[in-house]
Amino acid sequence: MILALAIRLSLHRLAGSGLIGSSGAAAMNLASYALLLVAATLNIEAFPGLGWILIGVAANGWVIFINGGKMPISPSALAVLGLDRTPEYAQLISGASYTHKLAAADTKLRFLGDIIPLWLPFTQPVAASLGDIAICIGGFILIQRLMLDTKSKWGSEK
Repeated sequence: MILALAIRLSLHRLAGSGLIGSSGAAAMNLASYALLLVAATLNIEAFPGLGWILIGVAANGWVIFINGGKMPISPSALAVLGLDRTPEYAQLISGASYTHKLAAADTKLRFLGDIIPLWLPFTQPVAASLGDIAICIGGFILIQRLMLDTKSKWGSEK
């Protein structure tokens, strides 16, 4: 999981500096999802909530894979959020984003893309996917169970 995170964090820096092109960025994006899928699968029985996380990562990874290495994002969700007048939106229109693309008529599995407008406290509004929601549910279950588990190797016995 740490390697997948390192890939995700370096993706924008490497692509933004011109060290890798669009296809290299897509490959890095897909590699990070593949590593997350392997890690979640190998640990699914050890950690509560990883089933939900696995479903979310698989859904996000699949829609990214089938759409050429970029997550499709709904123009209408961005408009509802007021994000259709930002520099990031201009990047989406021009195809300059390394991780996302505007959903269009030819987008495959559009319903798995970033289609859900969310206004979260203490952060900017975002468009989320069904996979993101599943990952959040799994993360909540994982954290909650680990906090309540007094006999696991992760906490001290009370």
